Amino acid sequence: MKLITEGTYRLEKFSGKGGWTYIKLPGELIKSGKAFGMMKISGSIDDYSFGGKHLLSMGNGYVFLPVAKPIRKILGKEEGDEVEIKFYQDELPDGIPQELIECLQDDPGKLELFRQLTKEEQEKWISYIYSIEDIEAKSNRIIKLLNSLS
Repeated sequence: MKLITEGTYRLEKFSGKGGWTYIKLPGELIKSGKAFGMMKISGSIDDYSFGGKHLLSMGNGYVFLPVAKPIRKILGKEEGDEVEIKFYQDELPDGIPQELIECLQDDPGKLELFRQLTKEEQEKWISYIYSIEDIEAKSNRIIKLLNSLS
């Protein structure tokens, strides 16, 4: 895992009823090659450790990590309080995973089309597909890739 940021941040809250409480971070944490503005991370907020969360784009040059009420309760923190964070980028597969190669081979010509994509485009797709754990969602993302290759 690669350390992407650490330090002291203030918990903020989106306005309106039911607005999320979150940690706001500079958008540079997500490289432009990252698929659809998301990055899967693990790490800690104060003494609370977590894994499998996503930094989400705010669309204004910042990203954020929602901090759910049960976690805030454990931390004893709310909007306006400062927290110490340490976030790591979860590792994605190097190269084209065998599982994806097999799916591409099942659809004639798709593996060759995928290999014709730029390295950056291939990495975006791999990141998009493998940044989630849910098998059904992962399968739907592979289908989306197959449909996009023509």
